[in-house]
Amino acid sequence: DSDVSRYEAAVNEVQVPILNRELCNTWLEHRELNVTQGMICAGYAEGGKDACQGDSGGPLLCPMEDHPNRWFVGGIVSWGIKCAHPHLPGVYAYVPKYVPWIEQQMALYSEK
Repeated sequence: DSDVSRYEAAVNEVQVPILNRELCNTWLEHRELNVTQGMICAGYAEGGKDACQGDSGGPLLCPMEDHPNRWFVGGIVSWGIKCAHPHLPGVYAYVPKYVPWIEQQMALYSEK
């Protein structure tokens, strides 16, 4: 399949801090964008590291507080403006907000 060669062969990772939603909205307000309760932002004020095109749907893994060697999916790469630019963080779907819906869907489809 010729499409396979278009994709990265290795999985890459980058560490980005999760940002306060108010700060994120302040950075994005001049673009008339709003990060809602179902979203979280991650990135650096100075830019330099970020999710980018092709990363959508990938996980934002977060360490568990009581178990630093265990991780959970805190977010799913959703959108951003450019890549790794100052004051333009990546925006992720906030998975914990959707856990009840996910569990409902899993139960619904596991019955079939």
